[in-house]
Amino acid sequence: EWTTGLCNNTSAVIYDSLDIDVTDPTLVASAMYLFGGVFFMLSVPNKWINSAAPGAIWDAPATPNPMNGHGVCFVGKNTASNYELVTWGMVLQLTQAGVKDCDPSGFVVFSPRWFSPKTGLAPNGLSYTQLAELWAKAGGKTLPASPFPNPMPA
Repeated sequence: EWTTGLCNNTSAVIYDSLDIDVTDPTLVASAMYLFGGVFFMLSVPNKWINSAAPGAIWDAPATPNPMNGHGVCFVGKNTASNYELVTWGMVLQLTQAGVKDCDPSGFVVFSPRWFSPKTGLAPNGLSYTQLAELWAKAGGKTLPASPFPNPMPA
């Protein structure tokens, strides 16, 4: 579905994905800046489920529960260096220590939806071609040619 267009929407495609080490905060920050959110997989500790509320902070120590497999999206990092994540209809925070305590894994995707159809630029100001080159250098596959006209300044 992701390669042909989710729900028959041909613009909702993902060209490739890369697994990343989500315990490396520098790598996660770079992935969010360059390619958008990071998809974070975890075994949610029971105590985190019990404390889930808008703005809650999930932190260590915590014991992962493999029966609570879950996936969320890191959408940013706040001034306290906690990740902001979206799950269950709310935004929560996850500390760096908490990341390591929940059997973590994660990945980032390359999608043309990250780029403005008007300018051909990503929110970070980089073009599809620039980011496609960085993607390949990071170990991703060679991507199709840019579907956008020559990028214009935002």
